[in-house]
Amino acid sequence: MKKLSSALFALTCSVFSSSLFAQAPVDVPKSVSNKIYVHIMPWFESQDYSGYWGIHWTMANQNPDIVDGSGKRQIAAHYYPMIGPYASGDPDVVEYQLLLMKLAGVDSVLIDWPGTTNAFDYVRNRENSEAIINKISQVGLEFAVVYEDHNLTLANVGDKLGQGRTDMAYLRDHYFNRGEYSRINGQPLMLVFGPQTFQNADEWSNVFSVLPTKPHFLTLWYEHGEGGANSAGEYAWIYRDDSPYYDHLSNFYQNAQNYGTKMGAAAPGFNAFYEAGGWGANPFVIDHNGTSTFQQTLDLALNNNVQHIQIATWNDYGEGTMIEPTREFGYGFLTYMQQRLGVNLGQAELELVHELLMQRRQHRGNGNEQGRLDQVSRHLAALQFNEARNLLNGVTPTPTVTPTPTPTPPPGNGVVNLYQHCDFGGYSAALTEGRYTLSQLNALGIANDDISSLRVQSGYRITLFQHDNFSGNTLQKTADDACLVDDGFNDDISSLTIEKVTSGGWTTRIEAENYVVSSDIGVEACSEGGQNIGWLDVGDWVVWDINVPSDGSYKVEYRIAGMYGGVIQLEKAGGSPVYGQINVPATGDWQQWQTISHTVNLNAGQQQIAIYVPVSGYNINWIQISRQ
Repeated sequence: MKKLSSALFALTCSVFSSSLFAQAPVDVPKSVSNKIYVHIMPWFESQDYSGYWGIHWTMANQNPDIVDGSGKRQIAAHYYPMIGPYASGDPDVVEYQLLLMKLAGVDSVLIDWPGTTNAFDYVRNRENSEAIINKISQVGLEFAVVYEDHNLTLANVGDKLGQGRTDMAYLRDHYFNRGEYSRINGQPLMLVFGPQTFQNADEWSNVFSVLPTKPHFLTLWYEHGEGGANSAGEYAWIYRDDSPYYDHLSNFYQNAQNYGTKMGAAAPGFNAFYEAGGWGANPFVIDHNGTSTFQQTLDLALNNNVQHIQIATWNDYGEGTMIEPTREFGYGFLTYMQQRLGVNLGQAELELVHELLMQRRQHRGNGNEQGRLDQVSRHLAALQFNEARNLLNGVTPTPTVTPTPTPTPPPGNGVVNLYQHCDFGGYSAALTEGRYTLSQLNALGIANDDISSLRVQSGYRITLFQHDNFSGNTLQKTADDACLVDDGFNDDISSLTIEKVTSGGWTTRIEAENYVVSSDIGVEACSEGGQNIGWLDVGDWVVWDINVPSDGSYKVEYRIAGMYGGVIQLEKAGGSPVYGQINVPATGDWQQWQTISHTVNLNAGQQQIAIYVPVSGYNINWIQISRQ
């Protein structure tokens, strides 16, 4: 169907439209009815993705840049991730982790959530949490949060109750209203690691006062009294003293006291790196005994008919409680989960997920290959393992569904014509100047992610968007293009805009990270490729060099993303004159990009322009300036 520009592409492109394979996620069948949760830590940063090694890989004295003869980096852990130390916000790693969880029988991901306090690495941890959350529905899992109320004490917050209410309002507006958020008895599930800051019923009533519906609130085991009537129950965790961990769990399950929901725990062991890493003494040790401790604790919860079971944890390497694949344990914890939960899958399916990540890394920056791997991911989420395996092996898959004929839109004389196939083949649609959402495109007979070539009349520009409502990656065209494969935009269009090109003709794009000087900001890997600037706090500023060709009016476009939005002030370096301000909308994620613009007057000549941050809450990928 599509133009086969090379033998390699021929192997990766089916003779049917790629939308044919965009299957919805499918639940993993299990023989048990217990709901399985897994606790994930979103606090890891890596040099290759984040630009630095986070403290949870280094602690006080480890250096991951030191690599031994086996290829292992020096990290603050007794165990080593199978994929090496990683960044929690890396979308490829997030995809890998969530798919493994799903295929092991996990139903919901419990995210260790830092709150909204701006201190230490909390902001980055929240960004990483939201990288996980934004991928959850694509895999077909649920999620909930484990609130770290102790962070308010660690950050020395003055008005702790006020900050607690702010955290709850954030959960209300950003998480609790999502369809994939886990609920018990119709209430959004929320765990607290403690509580450690708010320790009585009145304080929790105050914190929850901003919520229309209180959460199904679980404290650590034997701490429910600190929540009073707000508590809906407790969850077990990892602990031992003179009594073995197994006995503590047994006592918790057999305690006849009725105080609501009891969430069980299954853990692989506990072997902290704190003392070796310079972070103080280790509290205790629970031997892993291979995978035996994990098997025993999971069996204990299932045999006691505990309806909600938390795996503790997915990836706390600092305490040695991880179940994700490692060099030491392989896939052993996950394959036992499959066996015990009645999941009719095995290590072979888990290895497909690992291969997906390896190919993601191998083909980083290659749009064609990443498109193929996107399809592999969808197949895995839909439990279509043969199709996923074939695509990973470079074999053209046989479609498993019958393609639906696409209606041909009525003829028209548009300024842009879109075509289903490369070389202007297949159905076509004629569009005039304007903005088109996915529903508007569908009304014209244009299927989602189904355009491969286009013609553009002279004097017009089309901006293609990867997602609906003008979001996601973008591509602009002012002339015909016989095949969008080379741009990495083949079959990847869900909305678009068409506009007249201004007569000025001069345009320059500034990559935000290429600044001359700045205040204390940060640079990170960008989901659109390259890097973006972030950690823009109130009062921050950034300066770039620019050579403006002539006095006059200029359109300034900003590629922005952020959870909160804010304000950008464009000015001459030094603060005067101020050229203009523009409000920055919240896009829903720190890597969910959209373009905003305003018009300003600039003087000709080599000069320095700057942005000042009067209201923070956004990242910037690039700035584009065009003569009007």
